[in-house]
Amino acid sequence: MKPLILAVCIAAGTTAYTQEPPVGSYGQPPLPPEEIPNPVMDLAVSALTASLRDVEPRVRQAAVFALTEMAPASRSAIPVLEQTVRDPDAYIRIDAAHALYKLGQPSVPSLVRLLRDGDPRIRELAARTLLEMGDRAAEAIPALIQRLGDIEPRVRQAAVLALTEMGKVARSAIPALASTMRDPDSFVRIDAAHALAQLGPESIPSLVGLLQDNDERVRELTAETLREIAAETLSGTDKGRR
Repeated sequence: MKPLILAVCIAAGTTAYTQEPPVGSYGQPPLPPEEIPNPVMDLAVSALTASLRDVEPRVRQAAVFALTEMAPASRSAIPVLEQTVRDPDAYIRIDAAHALYKLGQPSVPSLVRLLRDGDPRIRELAARTLLEMGDRAAEAIPALIQRLGDIEPRVRQAAVLALTEMGKVARSAIPALASTMRDPDSFVRIDAAHALAQLGPESIPSLVGLLQDNDERVRELTAETLREIAAETLSGTDKGRR
């Protein structure tokens, strides 16, 4: 303990002492742990990021695992992890997508770009990663709406599910989801109906016109969706009265 501070502590009747003030003290709020400079960790992240381009798949995968464990300190690896989602090895692609999920909101722009990839497997993986992020990925909503028109049913379905998981913040997707009720794939139609039901009464204006659709399956699904919305709304009203 420094002599002057030791003397002050003794005079105050205490020996409590913090040797170095935390970064951001002296009247300023402390920095979050991930923003405190750590040269040793930065060195490791830099080296592991380079290993994402290793010729051996096992090395690339090990590097992805390590960067995932280091989140959020490994945010600087996001651009290269974005490229790793395109890795020829399917397991590495999935692991890299999970790393972006762990890194959170700063990864969303990368995932939005991956939604436009030429490979439908990559587009689906990006949408499913955004699904896991929920409303933290709200800025991806316009890109997900675009994917409702994707040529691949699995991509369309993943986009619907991601929008569903975002909840009320995805209300701007209601018209596009209503159109998706006419999707040629029955699973996509059902998931779109569920998304609209979750969005509640705000979906009703976009649904009522579908009751006149030429396809009886769409008319039936619309009626079921309106029933679900009404039941949930009335249930909430009853709870409010108690």
